[in-house]
Amino acid sequence: MRHLLFLILAAAAVLAIPGYSQTEKPWQQLFNGKDLTGWKHVGPGNMTVENGLIQTHGGMGLLYWTAGKLGNCRIRVVFKMREHNDNSGV
Repeated sequence: MRHLLFLILAAAAVLAIPGYSQTEKPWQQLFNGKDLTGWKHVGPGNMTVENGLIQTHGGMGLLYWTAGKLGNCRIRVVFKMREHNDNSGV
């Protein structure tokens, strides 16, 4: 569960896929790997950034993007599993 939000952080890494047209916007990475700028946590526990990963502490809260609207996009998530069959929550 420690990496539950790392997935969401990376999940927020909206990437352009080869073949996009000239009119489409370039990809935007939503997690900077340093802090939780642009993100908000609600619920039990809290989240921190350690070694470029979002770590959960003391609960299963929700981390969500607040720094702008997203729509009609593709996301790429990088999730590091701690145990076999971990659930990223994405």
